[in-house]
Amino acid sequence: PRAILIGPTECCRQLERQLDLMGDRPVSLGWVVSGGREPDGSGPVLGPLRELDAIVARTRPDLALVTFPAVMNRLVTATRTRLRRLGVADRFMPTLEDQVAGVGPRSRLEIDPGALLNRTPRHIDRQAVRRVIAGRRVLITGAGGSIGSELARIVSRYDAAELILVERSENALFEIDRQIARSAPELVRTALLHDVVDAAATLEHFRRLRPQVIFHAAAHKHVPMMEDHPAAAVDNNYFFILENQSRAQILAVDGEPDRDLTRDELFFLDRALNLPGYARFSLIKTTSKKLPQFDFSEYRAVILANVQDLPRATARRLTYYVRSGGGLIIALGDRINPNIFNSLFQELTPATLNNRAFRSVDRENGVILAEVDYQHPIFRLFSDAGQGDLSTAQFYQYFHVEPLSPESVLAAFDDGSPAILERKVGSGKVILLTSSLDSEWNDLPVKAMYLPLLYQTLEYVASQRKGQKSFLVGNPVSLQRFGVVGEQVRQASIKTPAGHGIDLDGDLFEQTSEPGIYEVWRKGQKQPAAYFAVNVDPKESDLAGLPPEELQAKVAEVTNDEIQTASLTIDNPGVHLEKHQRLWRFGILLAIFLLVGETWLANRTYR
Repeated sequence: PRAILIGPTECCRQLERQLDLMGDRPVSLGWVVSGGREPDGSGPVLGPLRELDAIVARTRPDLALVTFPAVMNRLVTATRTRLRRLGVADRFMPTLEDQVAGVGPRSRLEIDPGALLNRTPRHIDRQAVRRVIAGRRVLITGAGGSIGSELARIVSRYDAAELILVERSENALFEIDRQIARSAPELVRTALLHDVVDAAATLEHFRRLRPQVIFHAAAHKHVPMMEDHPAAAVDNNYFFILENQSRAQILAVDGEPDRDLTRDELFFLDRALNLPGYARFSLIKTTSKKLPQFDFSEYRAVILANVQDLPRATARRLTYYVRSGGGLIIALGDRINPNIFNSLFQELTPATLNNRAFRSVDRENGVILAEVDYQHPIFRLFSDAGQGDLSTAQFYQYFHVEPLSPESVLAAFDDGSPAILERKVGSGKVILLTSSLDSEWNDLPVKAMYLPLLYQTLEYVASQRKGQKSFLVGNPVSLQRFGVVGEQVRQASIKTPAGHGIDLDGDLFEQTSEPGIYEVWRKGQKQPAAYFAVNVDPKESDLAGLPPEELQAKVAEVTNDEIQTASLTIDNPGVHLEKHQRLWRFGILLAIFLLVGETWLANRTYR
């Protein structure tokens, strides 16, 4: 067969020598090299990897031999996916170094659960599950239990951005964390030893970890035992309210507005976010001149698309917004002046801008995304080749930049230039795209992965709203947070978890002796106006040990005068202790005497 070799130059040269040892070797048409290097005459190089489509059309190979180091497995997957689209059979050839190191497929014992359990399996809608889990932070409570552990094993197979295992049993948490580490070593995991009945700590963990999907499997499951321990069963319940949040608002600043909508800087962004029937984000558009009148705190993220300049006061407000947890996406373009940009955004940008790079003015041969951090939340979805090939987009113009640190580069072009960078400023995040957000400098907006890439980026940078507060039994609840103030108090009532209605005589509700969900009603309405949750104080089930001083204070109230009086009655504590210890000496001597006498008596009886 006629074959092309694909991989780094040295790997192709090494594979060529291995093929020479075959009696009936394939006919080598040449090498397709990765890394963006131009042919250097060191071998039969057909061209760079980014020109694979054109090379295949020109040479018409029967077979492609793909050889990369094992650490470049993502690029292997992307390359083989492209070959299959082109209809070229491919074979992966491990490098000699990887073969010697033992890097390769591992045998695995396959077990049929259906045959083992003698049950008819229920088939999972894998695509539906992947849509819920892929690229998201998934939290499982009771992760060490029989149900929670199986959920954890299933979730680990669907490309979650992070798997958070919450379990109060140390041993159970250790076991499931070790299992997931073996079966999905690349999955980001957080093992949290925590009891979810601790409301305050649970909310704090949720704010810190920001889970997007929650499987609540923590529960007492043995009903007969719980009937004997009703207090423990009630204490294990935690009530909370899930609010139906409106669409997240994104503020986009148009740096190059145009009456022709198709030439507008935000044309593709607007069509991608304001999708009919898919209300996930709401895009609010403005220009740099009108930007000073906007309050950034009302938006989950701000996008600057080819914005040439901003008033200094607005730039300072934008910096404060990001430091406070806001998200910022900066896309460059032909209106950007590097000197102005570096001066204006020096506290925000992850890189310093240099000159503009013109790779292809005629839009025929550009650069592609070659080096991508697939462990980053923005790109983790694309680690599965079936979710889209990032290398299909061509970039014809971009800015050369100097990153503040190598770690800030999330993706680079195949010539080594940074393409997408990140900087964390305070509690917020900044993403910099060195090319444009429209189709003027690249063809990314017309590629299939543009939409998921944009949504993943927005989900990552967008600031999160604080969660619903939980109230404790016996604590008053201010109804002002639900809009019940002034004269509205007389028109409102509270429905308790037991179903009893209580009329209000003020905006402070104090009858919270029952744990559960409370409903706020207004007269004349058919649905509750609001809800709030009341839980048992988790401190009542806190099994942590008390300090000796606190324990002594709880057992007996002893005043300082009593302690001083007691100490004065004992002139010499050592003599006092010695008097009690003398009694023990006589007791020990008596026990020894009885033991000797019993032994002597037993010997006489035996004779």
